[in-house]
Amino acid sequence: MNKKQEVEPVEVSQKKIDKGTFTKQKQGWNWKSIFVKNNTNNTSSKPTTAQQTIPFETMYYDGICKVTSKYYTKMIEFTDVNYELLDVEEQAEVLELYSQFINYFSPSIQVQLFFFHRQVNEQKLKKPFVIPLQEDGFDDIRLEFSGMLQQQAVKGTQGIVKSKYVVFGIESASLKEARSKLQTIEVDIVKNLKRIGATARVLNGTERMRVFHDFFHQDTMEELSVSFSELVRSGSSVKDVIAPSGFDFRSATRFQMGELFGKVFYLDMIAPQFTDELVKNLLSIQENISISMHIRTVEPLRAIKMLKEALSNIQKMKLEEQKKAVHSGYDMDIMPPDILLYEKDTLELLHDLTTSNQKVVKMTFLIACFARSKQKLDNVTQQVSGIIQQANCRLRPMQYLQEQGLMAVAPDWMQSNRNGTNSDNENNSNFNSISYTRTDDVCSSIVLWRKCINQSDDIGR
Repeated sequence: MNKKQEVEPVEVSQKKIDKGTFTKQKQGWNWKSIFVKNNTNNTSSKPTTAQQTIPFETMYYDGICKVTSKYYTKMIEFTDVNYELLDVEEQAEVLELYSQFINYFSPSIQVQLFFFHRQVNEQKLKKPFVIPLQEDGFDDIRLEFSGMLQQQAVKGTQGIVKSKYVVFGIESASLKEARSKLQTIEVDIVKNLKRIGATARVLNGTERMRVFHDFFHQDTMEELSVSFSELVRSGSSVKDVIAPSGFDFRSATRFQMGELFGKVFYLDMIAPQFTDELVKNLLSIQENISISMHIRTVEPLRAIKMLKEALSNIQKMKLEEQKKAVHSGYDMDIMPPDILLYEKDTLELLHDLTTSNQKVVKMTFLIACFARSKQKLDNVTQQVSGIIQQANCRLRPMQYLQEQGLMAVAPDWMQSNRNGTNSDNENNSNFNSISYTRTDDVCSSIVLWRKCINQSDDIGR
């Protein structure tokens, strides 16, 4: 890597705005600043431009992104596996390989599965099916066949392009050290995905910049017109290219990004058991939605200790119920069903961790919906909510955390983000909650686990 590729991009300064107001460019609502709440105690840490809202520092030519001073990430694009059409034996083999894929990640590696659905213009969908003319007397057949393929492409996808990515990151003291570690990890991830049957490729800096651009410019559907090398020569930063025309986070449960309205939700996994139908049905929605699943494994000894603490809390709850039974004069062996269920699941998982090759993972499941009008956004949200309710889970809005939620859904985020993700708000108490999961119960080529129980703090809810 030459020096030119590792030079820190130069940030283009922008005019700051007054608190509680917007600045607009001369033509239309083309904002370049975001709303800033009044905060006399910590105004210097608040972002004042759209570029500052995007939480990473530098993008390098080889695809490495420096999120913070000691945290670096890379991105891999992969395709899905048609799991349902496989035989029973082949399905079992896929499950075993996927279990090995999940178990590969150590606690030092943060993983994000990013599923990105966005609407594109028809020309982009038709472009791959254009057949060049050869002037040999068969051009009319080529035109007819090309037209049929283009029509089917637009009709079948309804203008929606679906992409799947794996973002993985590590903490490192320097870029050189991080590059060496990330190259080793990416080789193993690509190899594991190919063993399952999925195609995978590592994205370079230009391709990652294009993903960011498509995510933040879903309203215009414009393609990225500048390469990474041209950007470096111009002295501008990646954020200058990928940043939207503006953000508006004034609403408690809704935001505006450019001309699009959006909402961010997190999944409260209260169901004791659910299948891969949840993610499958969510990915079948033909609308602008983005799904991010942030995954991080837990050290086995720490996981066992946490489960034992949870089991102690359950035993404490049982003793309290027995005391109430004695004072009330009824049978002390009668226990609330929830306590018995929590105890059973905790004991099963503790047994699996101590006797089998399984791990506990932390997972945060986030969903972002986008639409061009508030009414359309409500329709998309209702569609997503219906699918979530079928899985006996709850879709919880991130009240007053829409900015943090949007950046957490974006394909480059670490759990200890500078903006923070925890809140004292009761409605957001489960965001970033821990789910104990069994990796051998993977039900599809999409990461999803069953028999989940919440953290010990959530058991008494």
